[in-house]
Amino acid sequence: MSTTLFRPLGAVAAALLVALVGGAACTVHKTEAPSLTGPSEFALSVVVSAFPDSLNQDGASQSAIVVSVRDAYGQPKSGVLFRADISVAGTIVDYGSLSARTVVTGADGKASTVYTAPPAAANATFTTVSIVMTTIGSDSQTESHQAVTIRLTPPGVILPVAGAPLAQFDVTPKNPSAKSPVTFDGSASCGSMGNGNQCTTASQIVTYAWDFGDGSTASGALASHTFALQQTYSVALTVTNDRGVSATSRQSIAVGAGLLPTASFTFSPAAPGAGEKVYFNASASTAGAGHRLVSYNWTSGDGTIGLGVTPSYAFPRQGKYKVTLIVVDEAGQQSVPASLDVDVGTGTPAPTAKFTISPTDPVNNVTDVVFDASTSTTAQGQTITHYVWNFGDNTGTEDDLANPITKHRFLTANTFTINLTVTDSAGRTSSTSLTVKVN
Repeated sequence: MSTTLFRPLGAVAAALLVALVGGAACTVHKTEAPSLTGPSEFALSVVVSAFPDSLNQDGASQSAIVVSVRDAYGQPKSGVLFRADISVAGTIVDYGSLSARTVVTGADGKASTVYTAPPAAANATFTTVSIVMTTIGSDSQTESHQAVTIRLTPPGVILPVAGAPLAQFDVTPKNPSAKSPVTFDGSASCGSMGNGNQCTTASQIVTYAWDFGDGSTASGALASHTFALQQTYSVALTVTNDRGVSATSRQSIAVGAGLLPTASFTFSPAAPGAGEKVYFNASASTAGAGHRLVSYNWTSGDGTIGLGVTPSYAFPRQGKYKVTLIVVDEAGQQSVPASLDVDVGTGTPAPTAKFTISPTDPVNNVTDVVFDASTSTTAQGQTITHYVWNFGDNTGTEDDLANPITKHRFLTANTFTINLTVTDSAGRTSSTSLTVKVN
């Protein structure tokens, strides 16, 4: 009596699918892995898996198809839309069926569908179908294709004896640094070793299990991991084929010191006045290779300046202030502090007080004399906030705040000395005087 290796999944397909999407370590041999030399057209890493990847061609057996997407930093990418197609010998055909033709990745970067094998035809032989996942976007020129193969076995066919699988993997970069992403690629493993230590097609890998030697694990033919410390780790890959036989391979990975970011900044103006806004620019700061900057932390001698690449700050008093910048990357690594001295108040002049009198020959107790200080000036970036008048006739002082024009009526005939004091937004002052003869 002939036997077959796999039974129809039927009702358990949904459970398998949940396990896969939740992170079960099931990935098919021969899955096309993305290039390790750089990101794809969309800076994405796409891996397609099938479990199981060998089915009875009985019209009922099912395989869970999972597409996993990660961005350029190895993080799950949600919202990526795929079209699923069935291909036989390079031609898109409806050979079997898919539970969903269009899928979209969730928060875990995964999307799924279920393939159901077609009924067996007369004189059926082994057939390989490919499930092709194509990204769907607005630009057809940038479509990306990834596929996984499934072997269909006619009912009543006995599979050949398979040998043990072979586990092997590559590491990129070869000399990684702490807190920098490392890519592990186990796609060179095979499901069965035959005579002469050659890979055969008698069996295929169904799970890839990674142990990174620091308490962390992962699954799938392609994995990314970041080591926290500078030391040597023993990394192991265990593969299991569709006969339930496993094999393990180990490599020692020497992790060097983390690549720290570098803080650098400039500021302007070079010699600001008290109360004058100073603009800082940290765009020259850089992250270590494989990292990106996520925060810019500023401090000064009188408190916190702010956050971001280009903050601004007005020092309220004259003095020399040491401004310090620390930048932080996405791995939490901080730069060595970068500092510059800001000399406030020595390079900006005080305001200049000026005014005119109209008319120049007023009559006492009759004429309203107009005093106009709008020709007063202050340093660039400052404004005059107070105009304080003393009319010399024992009427006291008058503070017109930011209004440069005022009026005054003299009650007696005499020659009076008019004094004006202006104050700018930095608190600096300047005074001037004129006389007027009242008839």
